[in-house]
Amino acid sequence: MTNADLMQVSIGVASYPDLSLSELLQRSRHIGADFIELVMEGEYHRETLTNRVSKIDRLTGDDLGLVVHLPFGGVDIGSPFDHVRSGAVKELKENIRLAGELGAEKAVFHADTYVHPAVWEKNTILKNLVKSVQELVSFSSEHSVELGVENVPNPFISVTDFPELFKKSAINATLDTGHARVNETPHTTLTELLETYGDRFTHFHLNDTRGASDDHLPVGMGTIDFVSLFRSLPEGWTGSMTVEAITTDFDYMSEGVEHLRDLLSTL
Repeated sequence: MTNADLMQVSIGVASYPDLSLSELLQRSRHIGADFIELVMEGEYHRETLTNRVSKIDRLTGDDLGLVVHLPFGGVDIGSPFDHVRSGAVKELKENIRLAGELGAEKAVFHADTYVHPAVWEKNTILKNLVKSVQELVSFSSEHSVELGVENVPNPFISVTDFPELFKKSAINATLDTGHARVNETPHTTLTELLETYGDRFTHFHLNDTRGASDDHLPVGMGTIDFVSLFRSLPEGWTGSMTVEAITTDFDYMSEGVEHLRDLLSTL
């Protein structure tokens, strides 16, 4: 992949619960972000955001895009209990509907369950997860929102199970690099997945880390080899990348964003 190809990559930053939306947007513009990723939890949960659609539209304007992260706390779309799973899918559908009203380009959600791994078989959970993903993909297409399933530190489902989701649905994926580290997914496995299914990985959570932990450091402040990941993507790849650092210090954040730009410019 050439530098010209990577110039199409959109770079964004994630929202923070202790930073107001107006301040987040102001600081994001200051560091030249292309979009913000709004986490629909806490202050930005669905019921609150419903009354703020016009305000968010006004604040983002024409120069700043929007990606949303659908709620995940207690949302179990892989549950073997039908009422729990269907309720979780229903909640995510309502959030996807709102994401469309907000003008979000993409929506990220977790491939997750909270049942005990010593009791339930993986195949049961994966079967339920596939069913949920199929429902959500169909619904999101009706609302012009691109849906992306994110790998999470989970004993049942990891990024290596995504090919099964790709085979059985039209879902795209979000690769979270920190979560892959927590699951101890070999780096070579990630590059092979991107080489084979790179067109399905349309969004990244760039979460740098120094070990098998979810450190949420800005790009370049941990030990993840981002360059080899990016080089594994297919020629002409044009997706989005969120620098997912947990900090309200935008000078610190800015260093991660600039380092990412530098990495992309060398490819």
